[in-house]
Amino acid sequence: MNTRMKASLRCLVIASLAVFFLLGVYGSSVTLAKWVDIDRLVLPEGEVYKPSRIIMMAETEIHEIGFDLLTYLKTLDLSYYYDNLMEQMDDFEMCIKGYEEAVTDPEDKRNIAQVKQIYLELKPLVLEIVHLGQRYSHLERRFNRAVNKLDDLIDERVEFDLYCRPYDPELKKMVGVMNLIECEVQQFAWRLTFFLETGDKNDKEMADDNFKQLESFVDEVMKFATSIQEKKFAYAAETMVLELKKISGDLVTKKSELREKLGLFKSKMDSIDEIIDQDIQKDTHR
Repeated sequence: MNTRMKASLRCLVIASLAVFFLLGVYGSSVTLAKWVDIDRLVLPEGEVYKPSRIIMMAETEIHEIGFDLLTYLKTLDLSYYYDNLMEQMDDFEMCIKGYEEAVTDPEDKRNIAQVKQIYLELKPLVLEIVHLGQRYSHLERRFNRAVNKLDDLIDERVEFDLYCRPYDPELKKMVGVMNLIECEVQQFAWRLTFFLETGDKNDKEMADDNFKQLESFVDEVMKFATSIQEKKFAYAAETMVLELKKISGDLVTKKSELREKLGLFKSKMDSIDEIIDQDIQKDTHR
């Protein structure tokens, strides 16, 4: 696929996403792409692939859709896996249309109609998962920046300020609590990240406990802040923790949505695969 075609396809997908999310148009109104060229199923000799060959191609394409979608979510590689995903969807639609035209048996027509219906529900779901993956990745980057921002405040500003002053017992107490904040935020960050990877609720509970402790340390450090500079540090820490709370909440919500959509995606993929394997391909030599 040349660069111009890829750019056009990318614009088409973005437009589709806008329609799906702004107007609420879902699978019931989705159709196969009109630009799918089933002439690609014609052999050089002028003969058309046999139905058994076409449906085998369709099965291969649906598996590639699954692989490329999941790999895209891991890499967010727009120029390779995303483009591959769009091409596999194009090819699968070509196979559906080609098989529809190649068979005459009523049972074959019914079976491919079932596959087509499930795919028409799957198609907008794929685009929705792509969008969710992009949003989730954006939130991940914001979360990482928020954690590092709080860490840098304590390492590079609060502790530096302490070392530049004469010995001050009260300031030392404040820095001590700031150090506890620094430790707690890192513990919260890795436990929450582990939960996002595994879905283990125990990790989520421990992360929540870490954050409660983090908030209590912020309340404590506010008590030790007396000078204008100390109060600036305390308020900065409080603001960053509040920001971290908002972002982490959004991150957990978006991950939950993504898991739910991926579960639905897998269910529809399995249904298509089952119909092809058990109904359509019961006699692969016909």
